[in-house]
Amino acid sequence: MGRTKSKNTRTQNQGVIHLSYLNILGVDLIPHLIRDYQRANPKITFELTQGDKGKILAHVESGYSDVMITSERPINETFEWIPILSLPLFLVVSNDHPFA
Repeated sequence: MGRTKSKNTRTQNQGVIHLSYLNILGVDLIPHLIRDYQRANPKITFELTQGDKGKILAHVESGYSDVMITSERPINETFEWIPILSLPLFLVVSNDHPFA
């Protein structure tokens, strides 16, 4: 299972981390996080799964994935939840829109 492999990874500084994440994060954030992590831990590899929040949460709950990166805190209180990034959101409207 993923959790067992993750524990072994931390003690041996090598192995596979099973990471699940939201689809939208795969464009920019996930590649940067992995690249930075692997610079410091070159013997670590990643197995990636992307999907909607229900799918990736199910992967963590089942033990298939070691960690999940998502945009909102899961309701399940059996997991640790650590904020890693805060991104601004923007409302975009045309110049002639009443909100402009």
